[in-house]
Amino acid sequence: MRFELRQLGLPTAMLGLGLWVGRRLSHPIVRKDLVSAELERERMRLRDVVEGLGDVFYALDRDWRFTLVNAAAERFVRRERENGIGQVIWEVFPALIGTEFETRLRRVAATGEPETFEAASTLRPGAWVESRVFPTPEGVAVWLRDLTDRRRAEAALRHSEERRALAMEAADIGSWDFDLLTGALVWDDRCKALFGMPPEVEPTPEFWNESLHPADSDRVASLVARALDPAGDGRYEAEFRVRGLDGVERSICATGKVLFEAGRAVRFIGTAIDVSERKRAEAALRESEERRALAMEVADIGAWEYDPEARVLTGDARAMSMLGLAPEDKAPYQTWADRVHPDDRAEAEAAVAAALDPAGDGELHAEVRMISPVDGRERWISEIGKTVFEAGRARRLIGTVVDVTERKQAEQHRELLVNELNHRVKNSLATVQAIARQTLKSEADPVEARASFTARIIALARAHDVLTRRSWEGAQLGEVVDAAVRPYCLDDPGRVRRDGPRLELSTKAALALSMALFELASNAAKYGALSVEGGGVELTWRIEEERFRLTWRERGGPPVTAPRRRGFGSRLIEQGLAGELGGEASLVYAPEGVVCTLDAPMSAIMGARR
Repeated sequence: MRFELRQLGLPTAMLGLGLWVGRRLSHPIVRKDLVSAELERERMRLRDVVEGLGDVFYALDRDWRFTLVNAAAERFVRRERENGIGQVIWEVFPALIGTEFETRLRRVAATGEPETFEAASTLRPGAWVESRVFPTPEGVAVWLRDLTDRRRAEAALRHSEERRALAMEAADIGSWDFDLLTGALVWDDRCKALFGMPPEVEPTPEFWNESLHPADSDRVASLVARALDPAGDGRYEAEFRVRGLDGVERSICATGKVLFEAGRAVRFIGTAIDVSERKRAEAALRESEERRALAMEVADIGAWEYDPEARVLTGDARAMSMLGLAPEDKAPYQTWADRVHPDDRAEAEAAVAAALDPAGDGELHAEVRMISPVDGRERWISEIGKTVFEAGRARRLIGTVVDVTERKQAEQHRELLVNELNHRVKNSLATVQAIARQTLKSEADPVEARASFTARIIALARAHDVLTRRSWEGAQLGEVVDAAVRPYCLDDPGRVRRDGPRLELSTKAALALSMALFELASNAAKYGALSVEGGGVELTWRIEEERFRLTWRERGGPPVTAPRRRGFGSRLIEQGLAGELGGEASLVYAPEGVVCTLDAPMSAIMGARR
């Protein structure tokens, strides 16, 4: 029978030859002529080769009877081979009848042409095998390799690759592969789209370099060089901007791995994804944060956070300063509590506890005084916060703090002003009532009484005007004198000559002196020095030994005679002025002119400015 070893492959050729030799040696005539120790050793060696094969092997004669079955075949079909030798294959394995495997066996026996194929095993359900059927001098032989594990691995790899491809498609991730030896660069369609390239255009390394944003080019080149360094781990990760063929600028995140062989970089593979939206969102968030920070800086608002589990407080520099804490510290809760004014501490801690209570709304609103540990200065702060709850537990209390010291001081000042106003209104009404009562009591003529009352009320109003210009913080003596005497010497202000140092009066002293000077000036205009041409007044004041001494002296007026009875004006000067200032006042009716003197302690003149 004619067959060629090169058609079978080395293992099968040797096996075919062994079968033929074995058969020939078993022939009676040949055995007589050729049997020798050397041929017997050759026969055993070939049998050892068949047994040593890791793959299945069996041989059939022309009657389809098993003539040889190796151990691997015995294990594959799970049947002892002693029970099969000499048996017809179709009788031992009837399941093979009518199968593609039977067809191939018969075709090889008929044509003498070997066949190799892969198919599911009929004898081992679920197994996949590669079979080679080839002719032998006595019939046919079958070499069979179990491919089940390999097929499963290939299927798993194929499925894994499909999943990877689907995942990359779903995530819009592109892949690239750069052969560093040939310079060939391969991008998938998604990667090309990131660079604005149509699918049919092939990229080049030069195009990739030219597409990089100039501001990112050097940094990316440095990262690539580091990845290509055999001394490193070959990993590459970079974010950069590119301008694609479509003219659109995009932000790309690329990750990759360099493969080395014999200390040389041979391949560079990786992925790329469009992160433009993320970059825009980050930029928007950054701008928003900058605006927030700027707004908080302009408004002098601090931000803080309290961890109720660790019981520590952190915050920005403004917040920590307002809370009396070091800016870099994670301050213990107790340190903050110790900085709170003792009178406010219980209220502050109760507000924090209420905010941390899961049964509440988690909101914190508190205005307390803080004591600076540096200089002991007291300041008012307003804290607003909100607790973050997780699974019914307070995890974080986040809030802001602002210094409201000026506002609190303004509120206190306003409250003081309201109280002062109430006091002054009552005093003013009492003064008006006293003026009315004394005027009506002293003046028998109703017309004269009305005129006197009106003039005195106007004088009181002028004194109030002087005080109001200084927010009732007192008045300058010169302003008080001007307001009292100006109406009576408009044509010649020099008729009232003044001499004395600049002096700030308390509110009480300003009102008392204003009313006294008005009485003196109005009396002088009616009866005294200011009622005639050439008459005048000398008004002087001095400060001597913590005493205030004021003198009103009239000259050049008509002769003066003492009144038969003391009127309201005289009583106001001698009794009211002295009583208000705790001093002494005298009124002398000298023939050459009225002289009024006041001697009062400086503490009454300047002391309580309000």
